[in-house]
Amino acid sequence: MEKIGLGGDKVVVTGVTGFLGSWLTYMLIENGSYSVRATMRNSKDQSKLDKIKGGFKEKFDKLELVEADMSDDASIDKAIEGCKYVFHVATPFPAESPSDENELIKPAVNGAESIVKACDKHGVKRLVFTSTIGTMDDWTLGDCEINEECQAPIDDDTIPYVKSKILAENKIQEMVTEINETRKKESKPELELVIINPSFIQGPLIIECSGASQQLVSGIMTGKIPQVPPYHLKGIDVRDLALAHIKGLEIEPYKRYAMIAGESTFAGYGEWIKERYGKYGYDVTTKEVGTFLLWVGSFFNKDAKFLYSLANVKLYYNTDMTKEAMGFEYRDIKESLYEQCESLIKFGIVEDKTKEKVAE
Repeated sequence: MEKIGLGGDKVVVTGVTGFLGSWLTYMLIENGSYSVRATMRNSKDQSKLDKIKGGFKEKFDKLELVEADMSDDASIDKAIEGCKYVFHVATPFPAESPSDENELIKPAVNGAESIVKACDKHGVKRLVFTSTIGTMDDWTLGDCEINEECQAPIDDDTIPYVKSKILAENKIQEMVTEINETRKKESKPELELVIINPSFIQGPLIIECSGASQQLVSGIMTGKIPQVPPYHLKGIDVRDLALAHIKGLEIEPYKRYAMIAGESTFAGYGEWIKERYGKYGYDVTTKEVGTFLLWVGSFFNKDAKFLYSLANVKLYYNTDMTKEAMGFEYRDIKESLYEQCESLIKFGIVEDKTKEKVAE
């Protein structure tokens, strides 16, 4: 990987055991320009430590691991102390919305607030925050063009995860503005902020983890998800997203950057998987749930209500600003999806039927 060349400055990544957090941490170490610290909730969890060691191999010795919980201000403060750059990646992202939306909203917003406070206290130069393109989407407009300056509304159809990200984004921007107004009066350097807004994160795993991306792809691959919604899904490879975060240390601050490499429908993802893995006996899901059933479900389930509101709606994204800022070519999402399927098999998340077929 090309070294950006910011010297041996210390950086911290929140959430090393997550899909993106693990790749970002690994690639920062691989870059060789930084002293890398990463957080995990329980640094004594031997099972997770073994997974990190297995994925990072010899690079594990170059990693400083610290314990931090987004609900514990003191642990966050300690994790950020001495760091010049902060990547706030950790956030809850369940496959299904909880019955109480505050299970997502409170830790997301409170965690973001704690991160910014610690950044201010310890004189952090730049904070890179992982959000989602969901904070830009406005499905109420129908088929339209979206760019990085668009702002999604919060209404009755907004699912808790997206709502948590909108509120966290707003809180961070508000706090950074206030901090910089004070720093300007005191003739101190600003706390720079970059917001990275990924689409559906896909690609291979570097350590075993079972987030929403893995649950969705494995569910389609095995047929555990029997039908998929009529939804246009935009995607980005996790490695490209990790690189975008690293580049977030040098691109123009106080902007949002939408990461989209390509798109298909949920059913289209199923067709791609079936094309490669159907011959091995995987019961791949390619069938879409009808809008009538989504409409009925919308009266009983918030996720169904959200999916019904965006059924068959296609938002057109203009991400020229982001692509120019990043300056690299994104991986093809179809090949990225295949690599994800392979790693799901490798880590035993999906049964390996390929060997059985070859043996026959």
